[in-house]
Amino acid sequence: MLAMVRYIVRPPTILTTPRKLREVLNAQRTVNPRVSRRSLSFVDDLFLYYPDLPHEVNEYQVIRGFFVKNKHAQQRHLLTSGVKTPETYEPHEGNYVVRPYRHSGGHDFRVVFSDDWDSNTHYGVPLFPKVKEYRVIFVRGRPLITLRKVFLNRTDSVLLSSSVPDASLPWNHSQGASFNTIAGGHEASSLRHSNAVRDLLNVPVVQHAHIVAADIMLNRSNEYAVCELNFCPALTIESNLQTIKEALA
Repeated sequence: MLAMVRYIVRPPTILTTPRKLREVLNAQRTVNPRVSRRSLSFVDDLFLYYPDLPHEVNEYQVIRGFFVKNKHAQQRHLLTSGVKTPETYEPHEGNYVVRPYRHSGGHDFRVVFSDDWDSNTHYGVPLFPKVKEYRVIFVRGRPLITLRKVFLNRTDSVLLSSSVPDASLPWNHSQGASFNTIAGGHEASSLRHSNAVRDLLNVPVVQHAHIVAADIMLNRSNEYAVCELNFCPALTIESNLQTIKEALA
């Protein structure tokens, strides 16, 4: 079998998803650019991490410029690109979500009333009263995979609507969250009632990134807010890996 890509360029601290992609795409190896001296190419390799490659094409530099921003600056970039983020809306009941400028998962997540945080180390955005959360994975500018975040009753593994945490909590693994793939994609989900995917498709970073996942929240009125883009989303479900393989073939 011929390799579809040469190397999988991975973040220094993430192994599982890059290895899964290496296997399914028959790539030669994963590469950590912080320690490898191998020459990389935006054409030949698959990037889940964007190191400084000044010789690369303009599309690469567009992604790299976004990639190096902190989380708040990335949200502001999306906002100015016509994508709705929590800052589009008034704070729910006067509350704000406060996070460090660089964070992952639900770590260091807290909710405060009014603007009570140290702007030197943290940023705050209006609390968005989400009732649903989706992840749409774009591959070379195409929205190929849609997942919905669900919560299982920990005793009988039955999905219960009452088990969905309040919007003031991070919807992460510690809250019992996991992702379910939606077979029909975003058009088979409540996202079809919003402009979220259409707006994201107008963003050059989304158009040109090899793989990027958008985490999208919906409120009861199906208004949306994008909370972040992730260039190395977890990919462990075999059918989703095959979908990416077919898209890159």
